[in-house]
Amino acid sequence: SLQLPNDFDLSEGLTFTVRIEGKVNGDTKFLEDNFDISVQRESYNVEILNVDSEKTVKAGENLAVNVVLKNRGYEELQDIFVIASIPELNLQKKVYFEDLTPTDTCDNDNSCNKQDSAERTIYLNIPVSAKAGVYDLVVESYNADSKNTVKKKIAIVGSEEATNVIVPVVSKEVGI
Repeated sequence: SLQLPNDFDLSEGLTFTVRIEGKVNGDTKFLEDNFDISVQRESYNVEILNVDSEKTVKAGENLAVNVVLKNRGYEELQDIFVIASIPELNLQKKVYFEDLTPTDTCDNDNSCNKQDSAERTIYLNIPVSAKAGVYDLVVESYNADSKNTVKKKIAIVGSEEATNVIVPVVSKEVGI
């Protein structure tokens, strides 16, 4: 199995060379053969390009999680969902990302009606009762054919208890 970069030009012809070296009667001998190969991307591959959020959030507030997905596969990805969660808090939110084509499809008027990437913002409401600490933010994208997961650390700071400061009002009247 060979790993190729995502931006590899699949239209180029490729040659796979195998070279075997060994000793025969004390002499070093080589055997080499070339094979023409063709490659194609995986059929279904949803990639999480980016997960962006604040690194710190206060208990009781919303955490905005911006997620960018891209179809790195050869086929159209249908009905993609993303779940953003903080498992330790038993907190999760699922969002529908629709379908992603393998490449952007644009018309002659430059209007692109099918996209190979999409972006959404998911809001997680951090409970007021959440204890201060560092938690895993887990973002999982999936459909029937592909799955991808990214983890990120976030810090939750405790909500300060409401404090009422009562200032005594003192008034004096002075008569002259």
